Amino acid sequence: MDHPSSISFGVGATAPYARHPPNAPYIHIPSIGNDGKTSMSIVPSFENVESSELTKEDLNIITHGKTQIASDRTTTWVYEARRTAQPVLDFLYLGPSSVARDRDFLIRAGITMILVARDTRMAARFMNVQRTAEALHIVTDAIDSSGPHELIRAIPSAIQKINGHLLDVYRSQVVHDPELGSGKAAIDSASFKRGKVLVCCESGNDRSALLVAAYLMDVFGLDLVHAVQFLGLQRFCVNLDDEAKNLLRSYEDILTAKRDVSRARCGLAKGCDDTGMEVVMSFKSQCKRTIEDVFDDEDVDMELEAEDGRGFAPFAQADYP
Repeated sequence: MDHPSSISFGVGATAPYARHPPNAPYIHIPSIGNDGKTSMSIVPSFENVESSELTKEDLNIITHGKTQIASDRTTTWVYEARRTAQPVLDFLYLGPSSVARDRDFLIRAGITMILVARDTRMAARFMNVQRTAEALHIVTDAIDSSGPHELIRAIPSAIQKINGHLLDVYRSQVVHDPELGSGKAAIDSASFKRGKVLVCCESGNDRSALLVAAYLMDVFGLDLVHAVQFLGLQRFCVNLDDEAKNLLRSYEDILTAKRDVSRARCGLAKGCDDTGMEVVMSFKSQCKRTIEDVFDDEDVDMELEAEDGRGFAPFAQADYP
């Protein structure tokens, strides 16, 4: 293909032109398990939670402070298991939409909410889910999106819906005990019923799996790799493609930024002005750069790439006769 006229004389393209968009970078998720003995455990911690969304008390109500364990199921997994739902956490299930119409499963698992991740164009196909849920007095909600980029914008809403429901179920069972004094409340442990959420999509392996992975990252502070590994141990047939993993990588960056801001604000609120101000100023100094810093960094990056050969320069000086 001829070079565009806008390219200066003496400059040539280093590779053929392509008219299709570039592919998303590949994200490698190391395989773990395959021996039936591997397990992963995660522990809820308030340090990993955005404090503006959940309080420490809220987190304890949702997770009960329990360690969540995922065990390798590769040696016992059967093909038919993809048509059932698996507990990723002791209060969060993942599966296909067909299980949301299985009355026996919903009753046996104690599901109190069904959250459907659905394609906007196929919303009508989930009417049977809603009818079954209403018959069992189960709350239903949906996350609608027409594509991956709409889905990532909906992740915070999905997490808020899950957490909000679990908190509502708990608070609806709080009873005021006069013996505890004014403003005090208690739970009747004999009749207490914990909230449990089923997240599903048509297959239970892509849209809904992405939302559950994001939930692990948000509430338990897992990074992308460990969230996908934990999810894969619990539901072996999960299939997150490169586009989904890149969306989760972007969400991980968002969470990291939010946690940095939250910690800086927390440091300021706790201080002792000196300590708090030091935290905030340190955070600002790490994030705020001058335009000269940006250009300097770009120059260094280009030099390093040129030296180690990893960089790709689209244009280079060319000798024309």
